[in-house]
Amino acid sequence: MGRWCHVSCEPWHQREPRRGPSAAPLRAAPAVLLRGPLVRADHGAGLRRWLGEAEVLERHLDGAVTLRPLDGGPAASGRVTAWDVERVVEYTLGGLGRVRFHLEPVGTDSTVIRFLNEREGPGTDTPGVLADWHQHFELLEAALTDPAAAWTEARRAELRESYARPLTRRA
Repeated sequence: MGRWCHVSCEPWHQREPRRGPSAAPLRAAPAVLLRGPLVRADHGAGLRRWLGEAEVLERHLDGAVTLRPLDGGPAASGRVTAWDVERVVEYTLGGLGRVRFHLEPVGTDSTVIRFLNEREGPGTDTPGVLADWHQHFELLEAALTDPAAAWTEARRAELRESYARPLTRRA
């Protein structure tokens, strides 16, 4: 637990805990290293395997975006707030906040994904959000090698429980 794909980064659960309703927004920016090149494919089909169904995705700055989550919940709509083909995509989505992916090739066989999700508000289920993104990145890694990989509520519950455990400080 606590590792992202083949990643060496600070896991989200080691960050400082939020305190009170005026606390800083939930902000996490791990780097994910995927072994094997990310192949350019149809964005809609690719997203569907690990992130969600792109009901609307206008691939340009200020384009409309509507994503339906893998668990079948309600779709989130918003705008594309950054777009650099094959390098950066950022969405600002109602209920999900700012979501940014920055891809950097590493040699010829790996890609680093720098990820950011900013959410504000006292109603944010931090362990649930962390569990969701953890499973999304597991599915992204699996999508590169295992076409049968799928979102499961059992895995989400296991991850959520892990992230809900009290934070411990390292000396």
